[in-house]
Amino acid sequence: MKSIKLLLIILLTTVIINNIIFSKTGELDGSGGGIIAFISDRDGTKEIYLMNADGSSQTQVTNNNSINLGLDWSNDGKHLVFCSNLDGNFEIYVMDVSDITTASFSEPVRITHNTVMDLSPTYSPDGLNLAFDSQCNGNPSIVIMNLVNGNIMPLDTSPVNGDQPSWSPLGNKIAFASVQGIYTITTSSKDLEQLTFVYSVVPEYSPDGTQIAYVATEAAEDIFIINSDGTGNHRITKSAENDFVPSWSPDGNRLVYEGTVLGVDQICVIDTDGTGYQQITSLGVNTGPAWYPITEPNSVTKSENIPFEFKLFQNFPNPFNSSTNIRYHLGHKKYVFLRVFNLMGKVIATLVNEEKPAGAYTVKFDATKLSTGIYFYQLQAGDFSETKKMILMR
Repeated sequence: MKSIKLLLIILLTTVIINNIIFSKTGELDGSGGGIIAFISDRDGTKEIYLMNADGSSQTQVTNNNSINLGLDWSNDGKHLVFCSNLDGNFEIYVMDVSDITTASFSEPVRITHNTVMDLSPTYSPDGLNLAFDSQCNGNPSIVIMNLVNGNIMPLDTSPVNGDQPSWSPLGNKIAFASVQGIYTITTSSKDLEQLTFVYSVVPEYSPDGTQIAYVATEAAEDIFIINSDGTGNHRITKSAENDFVPSWSPDGNRLVYEGTVLGVDQICVIDTDGTGYQQITSLGVNTGPAWYPITEPNSVTKSENIPFEFKLFQNFPNPFNSSTNIRYHLGHKKYVFLRVFNLMGKVIATLVNEEKPAGAYTVKFDATKLSTGIYFYQLQAGDFSETKKMILMR
């Protein structure tokens, strides 16, 4: 399956790159139809990179000397979730997007704490849940994590065993892979529908939910598209080598994928009718692409032209272990206090104490020295005041 294959590729493949100096060329402005995240080993480890959809401005995001894989964006483009063995075991991490055009992200925040591997995360459309592969219940299976309260519940895909989940845009179904083929399951009634009847992997819903891209084997591993009702199945790539991990462009007209080129995995794009093929990476081994869900990247970055309202958001993740991120918006320039209180009402941390211009902000709260429990954080900006609860769990 996808998770096992990716891990074997990572652990068994060694690529040495000599005398290569990589530099950024141009801006991450969405040239070619948006921005793509991907994994590259060009610096010696599997790090996260961004590039424009035409392959320009390939820019490194992480530098944690770890194995990173399994990328997925939240639908609003504000969060990137991935798997990493940063802490010794493959767990799920999230980074907030500070400015996509400069590849600026918050520090990775670990949101799972299991003794088994957690892989293949995918956001629900509302961004409040993650589905991912885990053995936390003893067997490989799909679980759903509530990002508000941290609860993890198994998704019962019996009588088949499922992995590699992909959430439908409406949030009412999840597509997944099994040894029997691609299935969908309704998240409420748990009704199963089998779409393919051969070994198929890595399903990915189209942005409008009408189609699912996936990988199956004919002469080699190739990318196929099937309608979400099981009709219209057709093959997109016809390379003599393997193609893997499809991800849709925001407009649903193209796919980015991991294609083997002369024995080395590279990032390629193709139109959904099978034309317009392009290889857009060449340095090192490049895998696991994920198309940024918004074509115009500036639409989620701070700008003087965006009208903000005063607002305090729920911290993310919550519950959290060690650290969490707190987001807030300011409608106009104000002196700001952002403070954390314990249950007795005592201020235990002042995160912001200064005048700030209008805009969107994210502050990291480090709670490594605090005990498990309930805490409150409060934003005060002029006459505006709002308080929210957060939960620290060790």
